[in-house]
Amino acid sequence: MGRSHPVQLAIASRLVMLLCMSVSDRLLPDFLPGDDVLQFDLRLDNDRTPVACFCLEGHACDPKWATRRLGMRSGVDPPSCAGEQHQSTRRWWLLDKFYSFVLPPVTKWDAARFLTLSADPLARQPPPDNRTILNPGDEGECDSPDESFFDLSEQAHAFFPLLPLVIRGGAALLRWLVPQILLPKTYEGTLALTAILMNMVAFTVAAVSLHNLTVYNLLAVDHPPDKGRKPNTEEKRRSNDIDMFARRTCQMFCFNPAGVFFTAAYSESLFSALTFTGHAIIARGRYRIMTIQTKRKRSFWIAAALVWGLASCARSNGLFASVWILLV
Repeated sequence: MGRSHPVQLAIASRLVMLLCMSVSDRLLPDFLPGDDVLQFDLRLDNDRTPVACFCLEGHACDPKWATRRLGMRSGVDPPSCAGEQHQSTRRWWLLDKFYSFVLPPVTKWDAARFLTLSADPLARQPPPDNRTILNPGDEGECDSPDESFFDLSEQAHAFFPLLPLVIRGGAALLRWLVPQILLPKTYEGTLALTAILMNMVAFTVAAVSLHNLTVYNLLAVDHPPDKGRKPNTEEKRRSNDIDMFARRTCQMFCFNPAGVFFTAAYSESLFSALTFTGHAIIARGRYRIMTIQTKRKRSFWIAAALVWGLASCARSNGLFASVWILLV
């Protein structure tokens, strides 16, 4: 039972979904969510900052981001370009147009939160001077010098840290492996590109793990043949049925109505990859124990628990994976 089918299906479905998202983003007018909804500026077609400015001060690409960021306050003055991060203005026009076409759709709504946390590691924390001040003579009334930023940092805690960490690390790896001229002309664009690539890899892992989970669970229901004995005709037919059922499961997963959230910079793909991998490890371990291929039951639980622990760092409902320990 090969894995090439779920891999090809997962990659093809993400490319089709990304194309549909990009076309619809160009054809349909954007919904205006209001000023209180955070939006992520890719700066790809922005005249407010120089085109040659790849990295802004205080962002993770800035070598001195920590010291500069601690001295900044949100919403006061737009950050200037980091001194040593100017890139050459020599660009491939067609490549820049391609990035302007495919990157904006993946930055909407909650994706703006994750990408902002990727670009600005300290966005979760109010600045040191952002504390409630008691105005003299106001008899207990309090005033906050930057209330909006405190609200943003408080809301940011609802978005778990694993995805921003993976995107930030992936962007650093991408900048190290790929020539700068082939990447988007801004660090924000590089983060969005990293999110697309990371989600494609994570979604593929999730599809393969779901395929394996389905196969091993169905094999555990049957009585597998003894090792060393050739399977009979009925057992071969049942094996083909199991493989077909696993393929159908992958097809429904890859082309489900919520597929847009597995392509945008959301945590669904990463969470599914980790969760399904943990489930597949347990299913494979149970099958191997049933067929007396191994007696190391504890090793499967340890591996699955580690993967589920990572999943709980991506989304809060990852904690529900512990229910498997009670049920299995």
